[in-house]
Formats: sequence, structure tokens, C-alpha cells
Amino acid sequence: MNEQVQRANGQRIPNGMLQDNYPRNMWWAAAYTKEVTTKPIIYDADTGGQIEHFKFTIKTLERIGISAAIIEDKTGLKKNSLLGTEVAQTQDTIENFSEKIKAGKHAQTTTDFMIIARIESLILEKGLDDAIKRAKAYLDAG
Repeated sequence: MNEQVQRANGQRIPNGMLQDNYPRNMWWAAAYTKEVTTKPIIYDADTGGQIEHFKFTIKTLERIGISAAIIEDKTGLKKNSLLGTEVAQTQDTIENFSEKIKAGKHAQTTTDFMIIARIESLILEKGLDDAIKRAKAYLDAG
């Protein structure tokens, strides 16, 4: 059976593409979601990955119409912050994370796209002063 589902813009997409194995990557999911809504979309980019990869991610997200990417200032593999300090988590240095923000802002082609920094200082029990210090540095970075 070759049923199709109608998108908001009138185009049709094969029903099989909506199965569990689709979308195969998050960019495709974001682009597909953009096809069915006019609302701004914020993409959760976890830590943003390596700086070189983050620049590519920003260019791709902007090109497919995503409004913003949110990145957290942790390092390593994805770990749920809600687990608090029960699971070992490390925070990126202010300098390195600021460089990542600068690189992402430089990769943009318009001023409309936003990069949102999520500061993990309070969850990691480093205190409000550390969070404010990081916030100021990240604002200066872009």
C-alpha cells in the first residue's frame, strides 16, 4: 500500500517515511518539522560537539530554516542534567565554550539565527558567581 500523508504546505510524503526508523538524523527531523509549522524552532544541539562540527551544524540549521540552536557548556557524551551530581559530568572551560559560540556566530549568514548557551554551573553545584561569570563571557562571545 502506498498511502501518503499531506503536509501543511500541500506537498505529500510517503507514509513509510513516518515509521520509527525515520527521520534518520536530527537535521532531517528539524527540516521536516519546519514543513508542517510556521512557528520558530529551537534545535537542541547538546554540547555542539567539536568547534569544526558546530560551524557546519549552524550553517545547516540556518539553511533549513531553524530559528536557534541551544548548546550546553558541558563536555563529553550526553548525560541528563536532571541526574545532578549522581552521574559524573564535566563543564567546558569558559574559554573553549566562548570560542565555540564565536565560531558558530561567525558561521551564520544572517543575524536572525540565534545561539543560546545553557549554563550548567548551578546543576554542577559551582554556584551563582560561576554562572554569572560564564554568562558574561558567553554574551561577549556572541
